[in-house]
Amino acid sequence: MIYINDLADVCDNFSKLFLFAHDDKFYSYIKNAYVSMHLQHNINKLHQWTQNWELALNIDKCAVCRFGRNIAIKSDYYISDIKLQEVYTVKDLGVTFDE
Repeated sequence: MIYINDLADVCDNFSKLFLFAHDDKFYSYIKNAYVSMHLQHNINKLHQWTQNWELALNIDKCAVCRFGRNIAIKSDYYISDIKLQEVYTVKDLGVTFDE
């Protein structure tokens, strides 16, 4: 049995984390490059957390989705030097969310 109670500790104040079953999502309101940098830092911490617990992270299922009308900052995000793909639709519990 794996406990994920400490997974929430991975986030700092710049990112939030949704936990549901085996699907976890980070999100941030990216208003400047500093917040974008913190989101990448949290992604790195999540990756380190999975390694510490000897869990496999399926990077192919990890993606970036941007929501908003005027997105000024479009940073790339990486896990273990692999650029995360950008998607325009996210399906969560059978409900589809479009940008």
